[in-house]
Amino acid sequence: MQSQKLSTLLCAALFMFLFAASQSQVRGQEKQWIVLHDNLSQEFERVTIPLKFKASSSSFYSGSTQKFKSKKIAESGENAKYTERLDFGTLVDGNEYSVLVADADDLSFVSENSSRLCKVKLLRTSQKEEAATLREGYLFLQKDVSIKLKVCPKEIGIPSTEPVPLTFRMTIYSSRPPAYDASLRISLTGALSGSTATDNALVGASITCKNSLELTDRYLNLSVKPYDDRMSPLTTAGKIPDMLTLGSAKLVVEKITADCSEVVLALLHGDLVQEKAKTKEKGQAQTPEVGKPFPAFARVDLLNRCLLTLDDLTKEAGSDGCVALVFGDFKSNIPPQYSGMPQVRKLSLDEAMICEILKKDLQKSVIVAFACQELPLSVLYEKWLGADPGFYVFSDFSNPLKVQFGVPGMQRPYYGRPVRDETLRGQLALPETGVATALINGQGDLVYLNTEAGTELAGSLVHINKLIGQEKPSDKQDSCRAACDATGK
Repeated sequence: MQSQKLSTLLCAALFMFLFAASQSQVRGQEKQWIVLHDNLSQEFERVTIPLKFKASSSSFYSGSTQKFKSKKIAESGENAKYTERLDFGTLVDGNEYSVLVADADDLSFVSENSSRLCKVKLLRTSQKEEAATLREGYLFLQKDVSIKLKVCPKEIGIPSTEPVPLTFRMTIYSSRPPAYDASLRISLTGALSGSTATDNALVGASITCKNSLELTDRYLNLSVKPYDDRMSPLTTAGKIPDMLTLGSAKLVVEKITADCSEVVLALLHGDLVQEKAKTKEKGQAQTPEVGKPFPAFARVDLLNRCLLTLDDLTKEAGSDGCVALVFGDFKSNIPPQYSGMPQVRKLSLDEAMICEILKKDLQKSVIVAFACQELPLSVLYEKWLGADPGFYVFSDFSNPLKVQFGVPGMQRPYYGRPVRDETLRGQLALPETGVATALINGQGDLVYLNTEAGTELAGSLVHINKLIGQEKPSDKQDSCRAACDATGK
């Protein structure tokens, strides 16, 4: 009987040990998230997409060609026959690569038109191990050679249990004998993709790289395939930190795992599934109307490097406050983007004077935000770096990388008509040239709009200041104050 109890206790202890070990292993395998936007409202819809890396002929990464020059060496032992060394540095897998080179004097050809040969030895050096020989033999000068290698997926941030194929494409030539020169191009093949099913569509995603394997430099490709044929399939692409546009929908990558095995998207505005008829009209502007809600928008704040929405601005202003929008570029001595074009979007007053006019003699909260297509680097770093200027500056472009960061004295030649990129001006049917001003109350309704404020900016700002002073508190505040008066508080 006692032996039976002892056996039962041993089994229970073994079970608890195995359970604890399994739990410890699960905790050790917890995903490491990289959060790109940590200030997003919980009200935004999220879409989580798992990603897997599969072998294919598709190009996942392709590095740009580089030029290298050899150095004379005095190798000993088995490498004594080599006289020059080409160092390629640390490549995508975190290992250092180099090639030992020597003339192939022991080989000759009868034909005078034959290319020269050289002896080479390709080496790979890791932090934990000594240099290992990957390939050794002869190759023709000025002829491309492709060498197939394998790299560890963990080293390049790819969710895979198998080594990833890497193509080492190299050309060696001798333009300064007895030294050598070389060019190198690295590429990885495979597909990193996945999909998830929502209530009304299949959302797919894939990630590729160009010239850099850094997570923030990787490109995200999205697709939406509705279950209903009457709805329109949509696709878009952009860098992982960018705001992505799918028809009327605006999305960002809220977070992504360090190995790119899972990505979480946040839907800031619009719907992923849209009728085909609506898709054709996605380029039509939402014209603001006084007395009606101002169209929602989301843009990148260039000073704080985060997303800024109209809802963020109105919440900060409060129900009794206001938001003043100024569409225009700051005063500077930088020539216009295209030679011969007037500086039609330049503000005639500096930002300090604009804020002073808007807030003069007011007790209410006034949030000022500038929408820019061009920003001088001197203003950004000399005046605002590490400081709170008291206003917001956001990108007029949906893609903040389109903003022109100018430098004094820089001349930009004219190469034809500028490429038309998506702007908030365009979405609001505002002129792409000139200066515009708008006033929005704490409830998000448009109070005032001047699409031709460039020639009379001071007058427009003074008028906004007067309107803010005349704005009445919200009905909710009125009822609250009335209740306080009734109770004698």
